[in-house]
Amino acid sequence: AFRVVKTLLGSTAAGFVFGQAASLVVEPSLTGDVTLLNAATRAAGHVGSTGVAVVMACLVFTSALLSLGAGFLLSAMVLKLLTKTGVSLPWLVGGMSGASVAVGAVTTGVFEGILPPWIYLMPQGALVLIVYSYSNINDMTTALLIIFTTLYLSVAYGRLGAILGFFCVGLTFSVLFGLRRTLTGRLQQRPKSKNGCKLLERIFFYSVFVGILGFFVGLGAGGAEEGTKAQVVLILQSVLWVALLSAGLLGAGLGTVAMVGLGPEVAGKVGLVAAVITSIALRVVLLWSSALGPRSCTGAILGATTAAGLSLGAASVAAKQQFGSRNSTLIVLGSIVVGIFAALRVPGLTTVQLTTAELIIVTSTAVVAFVLGAPKSPFHTQVNLQQGLLTGTELIKGIGMETVTAAAAPIGAGALGAAALGTAALGTLGTVGVLVAIGLALGSALSGPGPSDLGRTRDVAVLQSGCCRCLPRAVRLTFNPESLERLYQNYFRQQRQENLLVLVLFAALFNSFIIIMCAVVYTEDKLAMVVVSAVGLAADIVFYLLCWFQKLPASPLARGAVPYGLWLMVTIHVLCYMGLNYKRFSDPSDAVGWQAFFSFSSFLTLPLNLVPLVLLTALSCGIHTLVLGVTVAQRFGDNLQGPMLVRQ
Repeated sequence: AFRVVKTLLGSTAAGFVFGQAASLVVEPSLTGDVTLLNAATRAAGHVGSTGVAVVMACLVFTSALLSLGAGFLLSAMVLKLLTKTGVSLPWLVGGMSGASVAVGAVTTGVFEGILPPWIYLMPQGALVLIVYSYSNINDMTTALLIIFTTLYLSVAYGRLGAILGFFCVGLTFSVLFGLRRTLTGRLQQRPKSKNGCKLLERIFFYSVFVGILGFFVGLGAGGAEEGTKAQVVLILQSVLWVALLSAGLLGAGLGTVAMVGLGPEVAGKVGLVAAVITSIALRVVLLWSSALGPRSCTGAILGATTAAGLSLGAASVAAKQQFGSRNSTLIVLGSIVVGIFAALRVPGLTTVQLTTAELIIVTSTAVVAFVLGAPKSPFHTQVNLQQGLLTGTELIKGIGMETVTAAAAPIGAGALGAAALGTAALGTLGTVGVLVAIGLALGSALSGPGPSDLGRTRDVAVLQSGCCRCLPRAVRLTFNPESLERLYQNYFRQQRQENLLVLVLFAALFNSFIIIMCAVVYTEDKLAMVVVSAVGLAADIVFYLLCWFQKLPASPLARGAVPYGLWLMVTIHVLCYMGLNYKRFSDPSDAVGWQAFFSFSSFLTLPLNLVPLVLLTALSCGIHTLVLGVTVAQRFGDNLQGPMLVRQ
């Protein structure tokens, strides 16, 4: 009877602290940050509130993963210290473990908000590079792009509403599944890459996971005009609400895996102490909210939610015997519900009253998180990490490292997506460039794994000389001997020769776009623009026909000069557009989108090595900036001011 009461007390405490965290998330804490809200509103005006929601979701989920991972690592350190000192008392080991997880998770969340954004983002960027430094850079980019695209589409579908959104999701899955079957049936399956990205191997699981999360974010973010401050507030609240539920499930799942190796007795103490410490930490955060600020409070609440989820998982492991019959199972699940209602409905324990729908969602999530620790749950088992089968302290340390490492996925996807959205916001063709990148990534994923790396350990070396040492290992690989590297480079350039037509087609579409836009509202000052664009379009067509009918000179010197000639022609197109722009004042955003897109296209299509491509891109961007400065100086004349010129 005492064991049953102790089990019910632990599960009730876990439900109580989860409900307490839910009540704090409902409060508009993050939207109280005026600087963040204004910045998000301005960003929504350029890339849409959906883009803001996706980038914010990536940052929030990174925060939750880091907080939970830090809690596990602190717990592993404490347990290791207790082992070295010879302490083996179950109540002390369990209590210290639970307290360290809660303290580590909440403290990490607080520091994430206190630190300046650039200090917080720099280690995140370093984490991405460290995690994927031994991966194929193309596979890594493909995986992150797929994650971001899936999240973006699912948020957009969610904003369409439940019925229409579900229909669009089902239709999209059907199309992608059929496309994958078609491609895998017609294309020869390529051998699996030994140096591929781990994310790409589990991309289906990640896509389904982030798709579900994104759909519910979009579902709760409707009801206001696109790009307004009210819409951004709804977006942020929806992201935090979904992050709360996901963080609880994440903490429960990983907490169950970590607690199985400790046993039911120790797990019960871990869950109870973690719930108590987390509840106290939430009270402290609430009291010091004005001093901590909105970002620190939000980070602390997310960390506390992961710790609350861990307490649910630990309580479930401790209640192993209670799952033996239906009645005892219902009783222990009822204790979870009692704890949630005590946190959310008892006067004096909460200042925020959740709606009935929100209360049902929180209760259902807590029950599901608790069930993850049931004996027949797939989480209730011993697992093999990279180091092999681990138990006890080593298992908790391994889970902590894996969790911190997993934080590189959302922050990497968010950074890549933010760059893509920013490029698309600069100009019309920037959007086309983003769509091309997405299409390439999607095609790579649908057609199967990357190219074969069989025999890689024997035929591939890593460059160690000169400036190559500062580059990631993935871009310093070279075939050994040098004759094999030269053979590969020649084959690569020959394959890229076929892509020249794509760049010529882009240039032709660029000139056609200018002619059409000038013809829509024609004035005399646009005549020069139309004439130059028509000449450029004619040159593009001639070049395209020469490439198509293979009438270009076949000598090695001429073939080597063709990519440089095409680059020069495209650069002149963009410079003429910027110099002859019919607007009264030259605005850098008028042509920089096209410049960025053609630089991106050059990397994709020109049959050149990396160094010449980088030099050509730097040269074209430098000339672009110089011409812009000269044009602005001529337009303003004597009224030119230095700060204004630098700003342009």
